[in-house]
This record gives sequence, structure tokens and C-alpha cells, in this order.
Amino acid sequence: MPRENLHLPSPPAIDRPGDRWVCGAQRSGKKCDTGPTRLGTCPLAEACCPQRTWTNARKSAALILSFLAIAFLLAASQTQWVADFFKPGELATPHAQILAGTLSSQRCAACHAEASIQPTSWFRSAGAGHDHVTQTDRCLDCHHTTIDRSTARLAHNLPAEARKQIRDLALQNSGNTVATQVSHHAPSPAVNQERLECSACHREHRGADANLMVMTDAQCQTCHQNQFGSFATSHPQWSDWPYGRGGKIAFDHSSHATKHFPASNQGENSLVFNCIQCHPKNENNELRRTVDYEVACQSCHDKGLKLESTHGIELFALPTIPEERSRAFESWPVAATGFYDGTIAPLAELLLRSEKQVAAAMRTIEERDFSRVLADSPDQPAAAATIAQAHRTLLADVAARGQAALIQRAEASGVSSAALRNIIRSIPPQMLADTYRLWFHNENKPVPLTHQRRSPSPFRLVATTDDLLLGGNDDVLTDDDLLTPDPLSTDLQNSDPLSMDLLDADPLDADPLDSDPLDAGNQQRTTKQRDTRFDPNRMLAEGGWYRDELRLAIVYRGGGHADPIIRSAIETLAALPANDPLRTRMLANRTVAACISCHPSASMGGGNWVSPALVGQGRTFTKFSHKPHMNIAGLTDCVHCHEVSKTHADFEPIKLQSCAACHTAHGAGESCTTCHLYHVDSF
Repeated sequence: MPRENLHLPSPPAIDRPGDRWVCGAQRSGKKCDTGPTRLGTCPLAEACCPQRTWTNARKSAALILSFLAIAFLLAASQTQWVADFFKPGELATPHAQILAGTLSSQRCAACHAEASIQPTSWFRSAGAGHDHVTQTDRCLDCHHTTIDRSTARLAHNLPAEARKQIRDLALQNSGNTVATQVSHHAPSPAVNQERLECSACHREHRGADANLMVMTDAQCQTCHQNQFGSFATSHPQWSDWPYGRGGKIAFDHSSHATKHFPASNQGENSLVFNCIQCHPKNENNELRRTVDYEVACQSCHDKGLKLESTHGIELFALPTIPEERSRAFESWPVAATGFYDGTIAPLAELLLRSEKQVAAAMRTIEERDFSRVLADSPDQPAAAATIAQAHRTLLADVAARGQAALIQRAEASGVSSAALRNIIRSIPPQMLADTYRLWFHNENKPVPLTHQRRSPSPFRLVATTDDLLLGGNDDVLTDDDLLTPDPLSTDLQNSDPLSMDLLDADPLDADPLDSDPLDAGNQQRTTKQRDTRFDPNRMLAEGGWYRDELRLAIVYRGGGHADPIIRSAIETLAALPANDPLRTRMLANRTVAACISCHPSASMGGGNWVSPALVGQGRTFTKFSHKPHMNIAGLTDCVHCHEVSKTHADFEPIKLQSCAACHTAHGAGESCTTCHLYHVDSF
């Protein structure tokens, strides 16, 4: 039926729902044209009793309850239980335990500005109780030991430069599917990443059992605005994860698994390529990243490494210069005289280049190799002479001042003495002093290849006084006939005229052909001379400094794996600029190259010799633990996830599907925080 055809009764004139009162006569069916007044009285002579409307009753009840609540709050604010009355909820257990012994009136003030919990603060502006102090500042009063204040409010605790670098790397590889997906999901520039508060992710007063570290995917997507779907369909595919994460030791898994270990099966001591042998479980049931050299490598590589380390490093070696150049020196060994030859040892260059004149001279010599000196060059011969004299001065300086000379020269070259501490401590100044006297105090005599010391006499003459001896003027033999001159001593006939006969000498006595080369005595003498020559391989089996008389050099012979002196030399020169030729030449040393072949990161700086554990050692964006995965039967075999590559030295990347098979919403979980951290200290 149309609305126009409906005949509804007209409402009474006094029916106003917003009024506070209604006529009391209406209950008896009487009609009232005037209604009650605003004060609730009837204006008629036969007055009725006006009734309150429901609106009026509700307003009155609300007003009364409000007054009662205000009165209660005012009364409660004056008691010692004020903090309990206004507590928004229970604290999480970690925070509640910290404040367990604190008075109730002081618990709120431990984390909140005290003014904000006083009743008078209700009538102030919202931030008046936190002037110049944010809630994050209060959090950092306790958590500053784990989160740096300077980066606490930055997104992921990374400065803008680091975040820009991450974004640029993704955009730079825009052709890569992974980079494109990562760039697509990264926060847009409109998101303020410089002032993020702790409360954006961590919410308190949600009960004792609440986990403050639990985050939902929706919270992550507050900044990462491009919405993720499921892990299997939305997560970027990996290109090289989990490899390339800063391992300090170079190890070719492919060649060991497919070549070296199968080859060893041909012998009696056959070996099986077993991952657990090098990656056993630790006390926390996590797989170790590496084991000691003695466990994993020594049995196969120790002999070869010791052989390479025997070549050692030189402190310095005297270069060979022409005789006409050596005459200008006070003294110069004849063994170092001849055509230009020899190279400047890297350690010697480090100690010499603090002198400007010597440094300029060394730059003149190509690759610091004296064999490249051109005799007709206008400046190279003079530069070679300057460098040769500098070697003599260096040896004399160390012989005179010892370690102080090495420290001063190293620091003048820009290298701290702490970096060279192991080398300086090991160099014996006494040996260098003996070397200086041996090489430079015999100008006209060649330096012998064997330097023998005279055996000390078992007797020693000591001057003393004796009362029984006569004085210096007392001669008890004055009257002795035996001491009188012999009268025949001057007799001319007493001399034999043939005593000096030149024909009496046999000219064949000195004939070298007269001696039998197989004569036992001659052979013993030759063997004795050969045995007295210093043999570092026999005398310094564990490594040490020695003097090489053949090359006129001071050399350190390495002692095998983890030699502290070789290691210190690598760390010292690796700290030099990458474009420094000295650094390049040192790293090309045969012994050093043997170390770098397994420890390539050591050439980038000190301390990169051991691969640190990935679990519990650093906070990066991605976290992973083998521990929960090793309980699954199918994953106990390492090759299930780690497939050895047939084309390169490492493994094939792990496929996303391998993880997505278990990590679902109803399985092992696919939350962002399952594998990713927000607070990171590196990337």
C-alpha cells in the first residue's frame, strides 16, 4: 500500500521525546493540552503528578555515577595504591620480575614520566609529562647495552647510508629476479625510517604471558607496504643463499667430494667424504662451521704446507752492486759485489721508506728488482747505490739500538708497532750485531760461506798478587852461568851455507794432483766443511730467524701451519692500501701465497683467519638454525639441501620449494620473523 493511502493518527501536541517530563494524567487516558513545565510541575488547577521521561532518568543516573566516579578517583589518588588503581594491565613477566621489589607508587615512574601518572597531569597537554623524553628513551635506559642509542630509532638500526646501499644493490641488479622482487617489497621513500619508536612493535600491559618479541606480518607491512602473500608464492627466490656469507676459509667442496676423496679410496687408508667429520654438533646441538686444522686438514696438507713455509720471508738481503759503486762505501762485502742483482725484501722496504731519499730511490727501481737496473741510465745506478747504503745503515741501526730502531722505523712508515709486535719480538738484535761485524768489517777479504768460532780454551790466565813473589828489582838469576852469552853464537863458521838452498825445496810438494781425491783424510775435511754450513732445514725445523751467508740475507724460516711470524707479516702488510705495490709484492711471496690460498680474507685485513659460527655470533637480516631441522629424518642427510655443484667449487643454491614444503601457515610456520630479524648489526 502506498504511504499516501495510510491514515495514521496525529501525535499528541505534548509528545516531545526530548523533554525531561511527561504529563501524569496520560496514564489514566485523559488528554492534556498543556503538559508539565520544564521544572516538572503541572500548571493546571487540578494538578497531576508529572513523570520523568526515560531520557531524563538516564541522564540523571549518568550524572550521579559520574560524580561518584570522580569522588572515588579523587579519594584513590590520595592513597598509596594509586598505581594499582590506574594500571592499564599486567606487565609481561620479564619486566614484572625487574620491578617486583619496587614500591607500587614507583613502578610506573620506572618507565613513564612521573608527571604523567599524577591526576593533575590529566588536565595538561598530552605530551607535557614527556618533555624532551620519549618512551623509547625510557626503554633504552635499560636496553642500551644491546641496542645503540644512536641507531635505536633508525629502521633496522642501520644508518641511512647502509639502507641506501641495500636498496642500490637491489636496483643495480634489476635484471635479477631476486633483486627486482626485493626492490619491489622494500619500503617506499615516503616511509619515515629515521624516528621509529619501540612501541611500534613492542606493546606492554598485555598480561604476564605476553611475548613482547612476537610480531605479526601486518606489523612488518606497516613499513613494507607491498603486501606479501604466502611464503611459497610471494617470497623472492634465492640466487646464492645460504652461501657467500663471509666464510674466512676457502674450501673446494666439489673437488674434495668428487676428486680427492674418491682418489684416496685406491690406497690402504681410504677416506669417505663425510660432512659430519668437519661439521660436528657442538654442545648446543648446532652444527659447527669448521673444525681445527689438525682434525680436518693436517693429515693431507701438513707436509706440503711445511715445505712451502720453509721458503719463509726475508727481513732484508744485501743487493749486489758493481765494484766501482761499492768503492764509494766505507765497507761493502765482496760477496755482494758484481753485476746488479737481488730484490728489495718487502719488510726491508717497509723499514726503509720512511727516509724520503731512500723512498724516492726505490721508486726508481722497477719492481724493486736490481737485475732491471740499467747501467747506462742517468739515475738508476745512483738510486741503486743509495738503496744499498740504506741496507747497511739499517743493519747498523738495529745492531746498535735493537728493537727501538725497528719500532721507530715502522711507526715512521705509518705502521703501528703493535701490528709488528710479534715480528719485532722474534728478531734477535745480537745476531744482527754479529752479522754487521761479519759482513762490513772485512773490506778486502771475501765473506766466508762458513763462519767458524775458535773453541774456547779450558784455561784462563788471571792476574793476581802474591806476597811470596820477589819485587820487580830482585833478580835471583843474575849470577847463573846458563844465562851468559854463548860465545859460539856469533861464530861465522857456525852457520850452514846450505840451510837456505833454494834447490832443497821440492816444487811438487804443492802439486794439487799429488793428493788422492779419494784420500780418507781429505774427504773428512771436505765433509767437515760441508757440515759446518748452517742448515736451516735441520737446525730450525720449527722455524726461526737465521743468517744466509750465501745470499747475505736475514731470513725467517716458517714452521708450518699457523706460524705466528708469517701471520703477523701478512696482517701488517694486508693493512696497507690496496694499491700499494709493497702489499702486492708481499702477498706474492711463496710462503705467504700458501697461506692466502686457504685464507683469502686474511689479505683484506687482520683477524680473518677463523670462520666464526653463524648461530649466536651476529645479527643479520636472516637467521637459520640446523638444530630443529636435524630432528627430521629426511633432513639428516646433508645432501638433501646441500647439493655439490659440478661446475664450480661450492654448492648449488637451495631452492625455495625445499623450504616451502614444510613452512606453511598450518605447518612449520611462514611468519616473517621465523627467518628474519628486525634489529641487525650487519647486512
